Amino acid sequence: MTNNAQPLLGTPTSIDVRAIERDLNALWKQTTNGPNGDETRAVTRVCVLNLVIGVHDNQTADQATEIVARLMTRHPNRAILVNTKAQDEPLLDAWVQAHCQMPGPGRPQVCCEQITIDARGSAVTLAPGTVLPLLVPDLPVMFWWPRGEPFNDLLYTKLYRLADRLIVDSATFADPGQGLVRLSEACGGSLPVSDLAWGRLTPVRELIAQFFDVPAALSHLQEISRVNVAFTSTSQQRNDMHQAVLLASWLASKLGWSPVAKTDANGHIAIEMQRGDRGTVVVALHPVDPSDDTTGQTDSITLECSHAKFYVARGATENCAEARAEIADKPVVHRAVRFEKLVEDELISAELQLLGRDYTFESALGTAVKIWGML
Repeated sequence: MTNNAQPLLGTPTSIDVRAIERDLNALWKQTTNGPNGDETRAVTRVCVLNLVIGVHDNQTADQATEIVARLMTRHPNRAILVNTKAQDEPLLDAWVQAHCQMPGPGRPQVCCEQITIDARGSAVTLAPGTVLPLLVPDLPVMFWWPRGEPFNDLLYTKLYRLADRLIVDSATFADPGQGLVRLSEACGGSLPVSDLAWGRLTPVRELIAQFFDVPAALSHLQEISRVNVAFTSTSQQRNDMHQAVLLASWLASKLGWSPVAKTDANGHIAIEMQRGDRGTVVVALHPVDPSDDTTGQTDSITLECSHAKFYVARGATENCAEARAEIADKPVVHRAVRFEKLVEDELISAELQLLGRDYTFESALGTAVKIWGML
């Protein structure tokens, strides 16, 4: 089965909302007909989950549709994309479209479906009720909010109780500090929450953890006294340090460090933390110029102990990183590793594989809220 996705079959046609299911059936009949309408092609209709997507503009809607087309190769779903624009003239419209894999030799074509609901002006209030009857019964409901916070949005407040997971990207929050407070409150409920900003840190977190698989390094883990996290920034925007805060929060939550106060480290923002043994750790966050146009990314992290230093950084070439361990009385270990940047559909796919709560993320989130409160 190939991973190449063929985007849309034909041009979406606007339909009456009440006729959506009828139009879906017609769409699937169309996909099984040959090019002359007199043949029958083998097409498999697959759906393992409902994916409800909330957006507020056409650009984000188009981007989400492209991601859904790629996502279906790993997670076949019925996608219901709701594009609400409260400031526009009233309109409630909907259309259907199919996302299909290119079939391998002797294999049927596999297709999934997307329903797009366009709600504007006063019709925005009708959007949640339109979604409900379109959900495939007895399948999980995943709620994906690509940009910004969903918590005060009507679509979210009406439908979140039906969801089995909420997926957000806290890197797109207008105010990450306040946004994480509300995200943490959502985690305190019964709905499992995923954050794509957290998912982007998975490769660097894995590299850091690998240092301490070696017994000679493990003994230094509780002796860390300083952490330097460099993040890419061109304009000194406060939001650019968001990913660095999440990474520092992961370390703190795993090692039992408690944020105490904001401090200064050579002119850079730093947080003083208290270790479990009453020792002190200074976590410094400082901006560096990006090598490309990407800002807000973790560029490097250094863990310093009295007799050891551990360093991870993005490499000089794309999809590469370097990791270095310097331990007293031991040879320096330096290696270059593959470090691919995860794209959106890969991040979402990883979150859809989770069956329950991500307690590691929730613990780090609680620490991040405390750190942002000091910045």
